[in-house]
Amino acid sequence: MKNSTIHLVALLGSLLAGCGGGNASRGVDPVGPAQMVPDVVDMLRALYNEGDPSELRALAVSDLPHFSSRIGDGVDAWVEFAASVDDSQPLVAIHRTVAEGNTIGVHAQYSWNAEREFDGGPGVVVAHVFTVESGKIVSAIELTQPIQAETASGNDMFSSRRPLVPQDDPERSRATVERILTEFLPGDTSLKSVLLGDYVQHNPLIPDGADGIAGFVESIGGAKNEYRWTIVEGGLAWSFTRYRANPSIGVPALVTVDIWKFDASGRVAEHWDVLEPDFTSPGGHTFEGLIGPRR
Repeated sequence: MKNSTIHLVALLGSLLAGCGGGNASRGVDPVGPAQMVPDVVDMLRALYNEGDPSELRALAVSDLPHFSSRIGDGVDAWVEFAASVDDSQPLVAIHRTVAEGNTIGVHAQYSWNAEREFDGGPGVVVAHVFTVESGKIVSAIELTQPIQAETASGNDMFSSRRPLVPQDDPERSRATVERILTEFLPGDTSLKSVLLGDYVQHNPLIPDGADGIAGFVESIGGAKNEYRWTIVEGGLAWSFTRYRANPSIGVPALVTVDIWKFDASGRVAEHWDVLEPDFTSPGGHTFEGLIGPRR
């Protein structure tokens, strides 16, 4: 798996250096979103593509804490950031959403690069995570990763190839994700057939199939991580994790949202992720200080 390690180091360069793509569209995978999800999607479209912050001001508390590498705390800081965007309609698409308890996830695509500049490149994938209470957004997480045009699997970083199969037991889905993150990815690749089905991979470094991800894990000596939480809705789950630094291959700690789709047997059939090198936000927030969702 030497080539996988080479590709991993190449991706690291893109993550650290950044790279540079619009009318937004509703999700490819609608999963019966909670009542606020359409409002949140409309808020992002209005803020970035119409230059209208009124929906954000109506939806969010004024002192909103924001775990973002570029945006400070408070609605005013977010509005100021959006106003600094000089590209027309930078929100290219909303690809999928999930909501459970007090947490909403939005998987989005923007035309700026990791430095939030417009360079004509492919843009970035962004995972937004919002905590809501009493109809208000009370905290936000934003992770950003440069889009890779060439991938090991041949799949892009957004599309959907497997059908959305509603799951009867969200706790089974949550347990599957937890076992992937705490057992399989750290190195127990013997679990691949237990946890993974006919697996489609959208991480740009990893081939399709259970054997593809197992081989990748073995080639890097395991992906040890600090798993935090998983939210589940229908046939999708979102997890929040920090992968530990791997100095042997030059990879820093990566704060990550993984998105999982399940097959009829409850195994993972498709996977997307958004990874950003660990950071302290302008407001002083860190991964360690973040509070998990309430289900």
